[in-house]
Amino acid sequence: MSAAIALPLVVLLIVLVVTQTGGGDKPGPAAGRIGSAADGDQITYLLIGTRANDSSGQADWLTLMASDPSGDAPVTLFLPTATLTEIPGFGFDSLGKAMALGRVPLQEIAVENMLGVNIDHTLVVPQDLMSRIVDRAGGIQVTVAERLLEPKGNDTLVPVFEQGTQRLDGRGANRYLQFKGQNEDELARFVRAQQVWQALYARFPRGRAADLSRLVSGFGTALLTDATPQDLGAFFSAFAAAGEGAAYRTLPVDAVGSGGSEDAFRVQQTRLDELVRTLLAGSQPPAAPGRGARVQVLNGNGQPEIGLAVADALVPAGFRIVDTGNANSFDYPKTRIVVYREADLPIAQRIKQLIKVGTIEISRTPQSIVDVTVVVGADFVAPQN
Repeated sequence: MSAAIALPLVVLLIVLVVTQTGGGDKPGPAAGRIGSAADGDQITYLLIGTRANDSSGQADWLTLMASDPSGDAPVTLFLPTATLTEIPGFGFDSLGKAMALGRVPLQEIAVENMLGVNIDHTLVVPQDLMSRIVDRAGGIQVTVAERLLEPKGNDTLVPVFEQGTQRLDGRGANRYLQFKGQNEDELARFVRAQQVWQALYARFPRGRAADLSRLVSGFGTALLTDATPQDLGAFFSAFAAAGEGAAYRTLPVDAVGSGGSEDAFRVQQTRLDELVRTLLAGSQPPAAPGRGARVQVLNGNGQPEIGLAVADALVPAGFRIVDTGNANSFDYPKTRIVVYREADLPIAQRIKQLIKVGTIEISRTPQSIVDVTVVVGADFVAPQN
């Protein structure tokens, strides 16, 4: 991964994305019911962009979209794939690698774990799907702030997009989304991603939002999603209907040095917590013992991906998996749930209810990194999906 990127540039890009909101006309009429949420307050979709001919299997881009069930106050949150975070069952790594390690289920649980919210649906967006959506919409119009150049050979830079207003078809929109300049990091792509989404919605202003719903749902079984095509279409139409009422944010991060050629970011946790409280509170798990508690999961039975199975039970209830790894042996017959303060016994009880096994213990060894450790024994049976 790359050396540290100059912090002022990172801060500038973050501020730019955070302060910009939707464009176009004033908010149109509400789109009507756009589906149902797990807890009834906010519907969330995780969009996972993939790039053709990418053998790594990683996510090319990640975006969380949320709205209340009536289609009001929609939110788009761009998530850098290079954000370093705990991937349950696999350890500390870049967020986008979860897609390569465990496909959609692991990518979803990794995002939920990092943000502390529940995701209702996922949508995989191959670049050809994005291209077809833009083409069926009749193309989009974006304003390029400055000339975008890319290397050709060792010493030559050639223009890819000229400064000024550009009319893009689906292929051009994809190239604009994927462009990354010589001195840019992943955060710069989000400025262009916001432009593309806003330009798409601008094709369906006010009373025409339903046309976007029909366009999206018309892809039918070609959509790689667990939602119905009709619900997905209605969800997107809410963003078009909202106009300037739609909010766009990026995950608050700092760039960190890594010594390679790739980006690496660290979450600004205080700012993320505030963002969730203000814009994604309706997607947080219900208040209960353990919400926000930091959990270490250690594999004590040797079963592969046991950390992911435990995370599947704990993360939707609001627990944060902050460390996964192997125990000192794989010979634990019983699961141990260890807390470090008597006050955290209700947390241990809640974990036992969720994973359906476990002996609760209190350790007298002070621990400041985690609130509870779960050593998974042979008595734990991973649920069958």
